[in-house]
Amino acid sequence: MLIKPVINRDQRSRLWPVIALFIFCSPALTTADDSGQQQPIKSGAAWVYSTQGEYHNIKQDLVDAIESYGMVVSYTAHAAAMLERTAGAVGAIKKVYDFADILLFCKANTTYDLTLANPHNIVLCPYAIAVYSLREDKDTVYISFRKPNLDIPEWAVVHQLLEEIVSEVIN
Repeated sequence: MLIKPVINRDQRSRLWPVIALFIFCSPALTTADDSGQQQPIKSGAAWVYSTQGEYHNIKQDLVDAIESYGMVVSYTAHAAAMLERTAGAVGAIKKVYDFADILLFCKANTTYDLTLANPHNIVLCPYAIAVYSLREDKDTVYISFRKPNLDIPEWAVVHQLLEEIVSEVIN
């Protein structure tokens, strides 16, 4: 038995902008828990938070939060600039980010504890937090980081530190 669609193809094409608006303008990628704290969306190995504001202000707030823990950003990878610069070489046809940077930093005592537990844990340092805005939605700024294996207690400490830093910026 064939079921007839409720709307035809022409109607669907006219409704697509409305559907897209609903999907993409729904609440941002983070949700709040009972305490009002934003919770990340887990996208693969990334934990993604979002906030509203001017990109450069949010990025500076992130740097300030990192520094408030006694750390220094040792390197900033300008990811959007790199992707734009290399677009021709890889055949890219669309610019995804308005701005995108990855901040690298480390906390000496945490990394020391990590390496005492297992010298191969050095791979976790430096820690990295990405901050970016998408071309289609310049007012939403995303902050994300890779989730380490939380079953390893020493790695969980790094994850907690990254969550605390991000929380200072978005809450």
